[in-house]
Amino acid sequence: MLVRDGDEDKTCSELHAEYNSADQLSGQNIDARRRWLTKLMRQRDCRLPKQLDTEFNFHLTISG
Repeated sequence: MLVRDGDEDKTCSELHAEYNSADQLSGQNIDARRRWLTKLMRQRDCRLPKQLDTEFNFHLTISG
């Protein structure tokens, strides 16, 4: 996990801001940083960030 000094003292809003700015890190550090921040959010009962759902569930019906 990618931990920074003071992470444990941040508010929910600050944790969300850090989560959103994690994509500025180098590739392999992004996921580690976000996992750590998500863990802190869960410990504080913060609202968790929205995760992109890459699975599409739909039905297409074509009638002619």
